[in-house]
Amino acid sequence: MVPGVTEQQHGLIKAPFDGVIASVDAGIGSYVAAGQPVATVIDTSSHIAEIEIDEIDLARVKPGMEATISFDAIPGVKLPGKVNYIAAMAVPRGGMVTIPVKVAIEGSHELLKPGLTASVKILSHILTDVVKIPIRSWIDHEGRPSAIRIEDDLPKFVPLELGLSDGEHTHVLSGLEPGDVIVVDAVAVQEGLRRASAKDRFITFDVQRIEE
Repeated sequence: MVPGVTEQQHGLIKAPFDGVIASVDAGIGSYVAAGQPVATVIDTSSHIAEIEIDEIDLARVKPGMEATISFDAIPGVKLPGKVNYIAAMAVPRGGMVTIPVKVAIEGSHELLKPGLTASVKILSHILTDVVKIPIRSWIDHEGRPSAIRIEDDLPKFVPLELGLSDGEHTHVLSGLEPGDVIVVDAVAVQEGLRRASAKDRFITFDVQRIEE
């Protein structure tokens, strides 16, 4: 074999997987030290979202749990995923203790790129045929969780028994039924009633019909 050809083969670098070259950090004639990267290759066949969860949530998160991933750079797009890794060691982070978790993104999108900022919601419970309301639709009234239901065009405080929340909506165990009409932003309405005088308590509000 020709010596020059042998030298070329010895200098051939192969990636262990198919992918896209994101950067080349060395060129012809460059001096490369042991362990120094010469290029970055990205595996575009799969994507992983790396997150950290609070230690108090550790007992509720398990491998295989379904998740929903959204991206600041791709508004309106939500992709499914599953938890596929939970670190064996916690990490102190600014006075808090967190646990690194990886979520495999199962969907795809043409604008999805490595390095994007992602928000991940892990589905610890799946409920069906339930009544749910926006978080701001319930308030603390006389020491009990309550919503403002519209009856005969008038607002009425209704005590509630609440269940789980996903950060945007709350599961209502009792107190409301599908078809009830409630005030969307009960927090703002309650504050308005507090500030209004006794003879001037007419305020406007948006309402929402509860769907099962």
